Amino acid sequence: MLKRLKLNLPSPYIDKAMDVDTLKRALEYDLGVVHSLYCIKNDAKDKLPFAEIDSKRFELMAHVRVKFALVGAAKAQAWEVKPFSKLLKIQPEYTFICALTSRKQNTNIYFKKHVTKNQALVYDLIEDSFQDLQIMLNSYE
Repeated sequence: MLKRLKLNLPSPYIDKAMDVDTLKRALEYDLGVVHSLYCIKNDAKDKLPFAEIDSKRFELMAHVRVKFALVGAAKAQAWEVKPFSKLLKIQPEYTFICALTSRKQNTNIYFKKHVTKNQALVYDLIEDSFQDLQIMLNSYE
């Protein structure tokens, strides 16, 4: 029913600059797309699931979102390209979200959200939430 997924949190920093061809095309898009292109170049995934459920009664949203900040060559590149300079203001952070919803009643049974820069705290939140979910789901059986 409830399954824990292996999760290794990445560093919240992007350091590889875009290629020149990609950079030229990126000028046509908004900053959200440009930031996503930096993430793709650095093989950085911004949504990392840590649990899933196989149930007809419940729906589970359990993941950590990572907001990446630019450093190194990526930061230098964004500094040189005037439209990208706003990307330099992005601060790194992790957003932990865990929500268990009843499909029948469409109501949240369990909800926890936390934003932090601390990786250790995210791992603690994952452990606590997974234990809470196990207890709650065992009581519904």
